[in-house]
Amino acid sequence: MCRVHKVPQSLWMCSLTSQLTPWYTIVPRGSQFLYMPGTQEQAREQVKKAGAIVLRPDYSAQIVLVYRAKERDWSFPKGHVEEGETPLAACLREVKEETGLDVDVLTQLPDNTYIHKTGNRITTHMYLVRSKGDDIIAEHPEDKIEWVNMREVTDRFAYDNLKAYFKDILPIIERAA
Repeated sequence: MCRVHKVPQSLWMCSLTSQLTPWYTIVPRGSQFLYMPGTQEQAREQVKKAGAIVLRPDYSAQIVLVYRAKERDWSFPKGHVEEGETPLAACLREVKEETGLDVDVLTQLPDNTYIHKTGNRITTHMYLVRSKGDDIIAEHPEDKIEWVNMREVTDRFAYDNLKAYFKDILPIIERAA
């Protein structure tokens, strides 16, 4: 049995979704769950992405963040899952494209699901990975990539749902770091 409570729209996100109509997007938060009521018709489109929390190879408690100049925000390396591609394959491809890094997969993380400002429902399949090297290369010349201390990561994020997601998975990351 779980307890359910409402949260502000700025914290809407999920990792588990019921397929009932009306549906609730649910995310575990310790012994509680957050939910976002709605109908499947409210989301304009279902978008599938994959991404990673990339740990530095020297166990220094740093992860890679990408500054996307076009979006004017910091994020984890991530992108769309292409037709016929698995989320894991998409994750590895996106990390390589956006950072130049080859990585080893440590574990799959909970999905990060949210409603984008366009009205699309985005589900990002996330993985915890460790880089095989330190040399990072931005995909686009106007973007930036940095190794950031884990305790400073949320200070870079513009979106509350991404901050909440990272805080929730931080214990998993710290065990691996």
